Amino acid sequence: MDQSKLSDVFSMSTLMIHDATTELYESLHDKDGNPKESVDEVVEICRSYKARMLNEIQMVVDICMEYNEERGK
Repeated sequence: MDQSKLSDVFSMSTLMIHDATTELYESLHDKDGNPKESVDEVVEICRSYKARMLNEIQMVVDICMEYNEERGK
């Protein structure tokens, strides 16, 4: 893997994080644009978002580790 591929994966992961953050904001509101008030619903929405973020962040770490392993670092 070269630096360009590493950068591409970083870009893809951060774009996914950005998209998920936008979706989080939208999910925290009802179809009329009012913020959701149910603690249980908000907690579940946030748990889902957190799981997505952890997956994307782990992808960044994993690809960096793979890049370095290929170079014997």
